[in-house]
Order: sequence, then C-alpha cells, then structure tokens
Amino acid sequence: MQSYLRAIDKGHEVTQDMQTGPRKVRLEVYQSNSQFSAIRSAIAYVYTSSRVPMPDVMSNEMTIFINGMQRTISAAKEHLGLKITEGKDALSFDNYEFLAKQLFFSGEKKDVFNRLFLILDWNLMKRAENCVHAKINHIRFESDSLVFEFAKSKTQQTGDLHGPWHLYANPDKPWICPQLAMAMYLFTFPDVLRGDVPLFEGTNQYARYSAAMMKLYKKHEDDLKGSGSEIKNLGSHSARKGVGTMVASGCTIGPPIVPLCLRAGWALGGVKERYLFRENAGDQYVGRCAAGLSPTSKEFAISPAYFDFTDLTEDEAAKMKRAIKAHLSSRIPHFSEVSPNALFLAEMCFASICYKYQYLNKNLHDKCPLRNAAVFKDIPDEIVKLAVTRYEWDKTSDTPTFTGIPPHVCQLAKLESLERSIESIPTQFLDMMKTEMDNRSFFAANHNTQAITDAIQAMSEKIVKDLIEKTGLMKIVAQSAAEDTDLNGSSGFVLDDEDDEDAEWRSQQLLVDTEGGDETAAEMQLARQRVQNISATSVKKRRLKLGFHHGKLNPLPSTFEFSSMTSLQLVQNWFIGDLNRNIPPLYALDCNHVAFLKAGNRVRGKMVSFMKIVEREARAKDVWVDRPSDWDHGSVTNMWNAISHDFSLKYCKTKRKKELSWSTAYSNMSKANAFNNKRNKKYVAPE
Repeated sequence: MQSYLRAIDKGHEVTQDMQTGPRKVRLEVYQSNSQFSAIRSAIAYVYTSSRVPMPDVMSNEMTIFINGMQRTISAAKEHLGLKITEGKDALSFDNYEFLAKQLFFSGEKKDVFNRLFLILDWNLMKRAENCVHAKINHIRFESDSLVFEFAKSKTQQTGDLHGPWHLYANPDKPWICPQLAMAMYLFTFPDVLRGDVPLFEGTNQYARYSAAMMKLYKKHEDDLKGSGSEIKNLGSHSARKGVGTMVASGCTIGPPIVPLCLRAGWALGGVKERYLFRENAGDQYVGRCAAGLSPTSKEFAISPAYFDFTDLTEDEAAKMKRAIKAHLSSRIPHFSEVSPNALFLAEMCFASICYKYQYLNKNLHDKCPLRNAAVFKDIPDEIVKLAVTRYEWDKTSDTPTFTGIPPHVCQLAKLESLERSIESIPTQFLDMMKTEMDNRSFFAANHNTQAITDAIQAMSEKIVKDLIEKTGLMKIVAQSAAEDTDLNGSSGFVLDDEDDEDAEWRSQQLLVDTEGGDETAAEMQLARQRVQNISATSVKKRRLKLGFHHGKLNPLPSTFEFSSMTSLQLVQNWFIGDLNRNIPPLYALDCNHVAFLKAGNRVRGKMVSFMKIVEREARAKDVWVDRPSDWDHGSVTNMWNAISHDFSLKYCKTKRKKELSWSTAYSNMSKANAFNNKRNKKYVAPE
C-alpha cells in the first residue's frame, strides 16, 4: 500500500506487481487502531499475569508506535477514499423504530424474544451481554418506570455504580414500548416469572440475537439503504451507539452528559469518576429520552399504563382488584411461587396489554404467539376499561408518581392544565347561569324549568303504562322475557340450529296467539318485533358461530392456521380455545374441520398423541378432569403446575425449556418411546 500511495502522490505509473486486475491493486492492509490497542493490552496482560513489571521503555515505545500508526492509517484511508471511522455504524432512531415495528407485527414466536432484546439493548444503552444475563428477580416496577439492576459490567466488574437503571413506557408507539414488549414476552412464556431462570433462557442468547438481527437487516436491506445505512456496517452494537447519539445530541435541552456516560458505562476519567456519581433523577431523564419521548413536548410526562380505580366506590374497587388477581392467578402457572416484585411487574405488564387490547386484537398477526397466551384471552371488558394513562394535568390519586421530568416539561404541563381550565370556563359559566335561573323561576309564573321537565316526564310514563295495561301487551312482554333463557342456546362448540328452530316455533306460536284474540295489527307488529329482537339477542350471545368456506360449514375461520405454541399454550387451547377469534377448543375439531389446512390432519394427529401423553402424566398425579367441557383456565393451570416439572425433565431436552414448542417436545416423546420399545425389542410408534 505504501508504494501505491507514493506512486499516486508523485504521479508515477502504477506497476504491474501492484495490480491484480483491471481496476484492482494488491495492498498490504494495516491493522485497525482498535486491533493495535488490543495487542498492547494482551502484552500488558502477559506481564501482569507473570508478576513481572513491564519495562518503561517498552511501554513508551509501544505508545509512540501506536500513535504513529494511527496517523499513518488515517492518511491511508483518506488517500484511498475508505471509511474513516472504525467499528459498526450507529443505528438511527428511525431505523430502530422501523425494525421494532417489523418484529412487532411478525407472527414468528422467536420475534417476541428478538423485539424485547432489541428494545432492552436500546433503552438500557448497555452492551448486549448485560441483557443476556438479566434475571427476573433483578427487574421490578417502581413508581412509573421499569427498573433493572445488574451485578457487573465491563467497566464495573464489582457492581459499583451499576444500577438501578430506569426504563419508561411509550404508550403512543406500542412497537417500541418497553412495558408492552416485556408484557408480550412474559405472558407468552409465563414460567419466566418464577424467577429461577434467566429472563432469556439458553446458553448463547447473544449469538442467537445477533444472527436474528443480521437476517432482519438483510431482509429489509432496501429500506435501510434508503435511509443511508449499509447493512455490513450494522451490528448488535449499533443500537448502543445510536441511542447514545440520539440522547446526547437529539435536542438542545437533553440530559446532562454525566448520567448519560454512567448509564452507557463510558469512562469519565480522572477526577470526574471520583466526584461525579449516579443519581436517580439524571438516569430517569436519560431513560425517558431513550424511550423515544420528545423532551420538547408536554407529552414527555406521560405515565405508564396502569389500573385506575378512582371512579369506583371502595367496594367496587376492591371487587375489581380481586378480579384482576383472579384473572392472572388462573392463567399464570405456579402463581403462588412468584415473588411479590414479579407479581407487581406482571400486573403492570397486564395493564399495558389491557390499555392496547383493542389495538392488539385488531393489528397483531394471526399467528402471533401472544394470541395463544391464556392471559390475553377473554379479558373482561370491565377490566380493560380500567387501564389508562395519565399526564401531569389529569392525574388521579391512583396515578404512579411521575419521575424523570425536567423543569421545562413541568411548566408545559402546568400551561396545558391552565389552557384546559380556560377552555371549560364558558361551559361552566352557562351551566351556572342556567341553574341560577331555574332556582329563581326566571320567566315563569308558577313553575321553573326543572319542574316543568319533571312534570312532562311523569305524565309520559303514566300514559305509556295505561296504554300497555289496556292493550294487554304486558302479558306478551312478560311471556317473551321468560323465554329468553331458552332462546339463548347452549354453550360450547355446538351448532345452534336447534336454537333457531325453537325461536322460529315460538315466533309462530306467539303470532297465532295474537291472531286468535282481539289485538290490533299494531299489537301484532309489536309482538313480532319483540320476537325478532329476542332472536337477534340469542345470536349475539352464542359463544361460537359457523361459517361456510371450502365447501363446508366450519367453526374455524377461513384464514386459520396452526401457529407455533409452547406445550402450555397447546394444553390451554386444547381445552379452552379462543372465543375472541371464534376458534373452538381444539379437542372438538375432527379431521373434516382441518382438512382445508396444509398438513392439517397430520398436525392434528400429533396434537392428539401429545395430549394423550399429557393425560397419562396428569392421571398419574390425579389432576385429570374426565369431561372436556369441565375444563377452565384454573383447572388447566392447576394440572400443568402438577406435571410441568416431570414433563420438562422427560421431554424438554434443551436449555430453553420455557420457550420450547410443543412440536419439539413431541419429537422428544417419539424418541423416548422408540428408545423404550427398542430396549424391549419392540417398537411402537406414538399414538
């Protein structure tokens, strides 16, 4: 390379020994600056481990040599037009949001892990190794933030100044919201909440994440190139570089540099490291900025999703709190073994699911593993309505304490509260004037406005009551109301033809009764309308509906596919199904229902064999319920709690037991069965 550069500088001709092709030259490439530094560190380590001091001359000479090589390398890059900087490029916030959105709308089970890892890598501003070693016992919800603690980092091996670190929700952008990402992961793999396993179970989760991100980069190479990024210059470290750049220089009123450096684990050096220490306020400000909240907007001070009970009475609030706990306890395995910190974390994560419940139901991929999670299914509307987010100007007594808010955002929040108060003045003034005029009987001799309204309403009710009693319609209404229960149909996976025939027969009988009397045509019309309303109500109350596709009546949607499920999810779907998506319990399906699916009957056959093994294990523990219709979420969870330990030891032969799919466990069952039968000199395939 030196001869080539000299030839260019002096205008000499490039000789043939330099060339390897028409437009290529042979170069002797220098090591990078980081490689030279690594070599020096390796030499120093050899001296240190040998208990021999390094000679000062050698240390000085290496420093002079490396500094000189840095200048030479920079000059060579400039001459050749190569990339000046070393290492991976920073991932911009727009690209981070784009990648997170692709993972959010994916239907792959592995992308639940990939998205949470990416979001934690970005928000924590840590090396990916820290995320790999995170434990559920070191994660908690405190005030309005998700708090992480780590035992050590690269620069702090003893754990000094290494936590807690605060992560904040971004409810307006669910694809990059740490709270929602954590919720989707925990409820897809609920066994993680027990705390006896790492958050990311396995032996080499860093390599798994890096490989997944490279595939994602290549898949969306054109989109990334459109934003000026080369995928060869992106890696797992790019998120750490990108968030540091965004937080430090994304706004002129960003957080101080000290908490930013401490959170990222960058050395401050000298006196600064001795006298400038981490405080919560600075790290909280950094956490809000890293979450993608704009520090120039009043919405910077948004709370996480939580359950607000302030509009309820004390008894109603207590009842709803019990309902929330009952919903979680019946769907999370080993609920009694979960620590209080993890329980509160699960409750706040559940609030984020409820807050975005309609959005998730509408936009998640049909094969998204969260849809198969028991916690996500059949959430009562009264619980969903309690999940809210608040700002400084509309907070209640249940709102978590706001943290990490700089003074200028507090002033923006106060201005917003003042503006809302000013906007409500005209309405309040008119209401006060109207009330005062009513009290003073303004423009009325004997009655005020409210009295007149009450008198008209009372007279209307009396007229209607007299009319009903005279026409005899009260009898018809009472009879129809008594028959509501019979018209509503039965529960479970049943075709409701009998209900329709029963409703039609009752409709005809009711019309015959009205025709036989002295009732008028208007009365008959009212009776007919009443029957139609009852029929419509009974249809709405049916738990499942049939559709006609692929030439058959089928309860499964025409777009249905068997999605990847864990063993627990398969057991739950086998007995419970998913009424929100009109999917019956899988035990009720036969070969005709799944014939339209590719390899549908083969997959169903494996599920039947799998469930026979589960039944055998459950009967051995005396936790099996004979009637399939008697199973509910509570009984399924209790059964799984009893058999999960032995089941994992026998059939989950990998390090990632909590994320293992049922099909992999089935393969292990087949191998175990083959081994046992071979030992008995007789092979019998699994049922």
